[in-house]
Amino acid sequence: MRLGKFKVVHQTSFLQMAEDDAIVEFEFDDDSASFIIKFASDADPEEKPQRRIEGGPDPDNEERGLLTFYNWGRPGAASSGEPMTVLTIEDGDRRTKILMLAFVQYANRIYSVNLQFMMEVA
Repeated sequence: MRLGKFKVVHQTSFLQMAEDDAIVEFEFDDDSASFIIKFASDADPEEKPQRRIEGGPDPDNEERGLLTFYNWGRPGAASSGEPMTVLTIEDGDRRTKILMLAFVQYANRIYSVNLQFMMEVA
């Protein structure tokens, strides 16, 4: 599927308990990707802290990425807004970026997670 200048390489939806982590794995072209999805809070919920997503390598497994969604545990829905780069693969002259869009709803300690992974195409 193509959406504007992006080719969708993976799309997933799942329900995640607040205290659990999820692992998302997929293949695209001749490569593969694996991410741990975590939800965490680093601020007082009474202050309505800013939602954000941080990405990087999983400290327990260098072959996998870690995507941490901070402060998303408020009732209602929210999105990442813009595609964010979550993986860059460099192979000789070829450089592939994988971007992600997220849409998350939260209620009663359950996250409803929709993730879409894409690559930019000419």
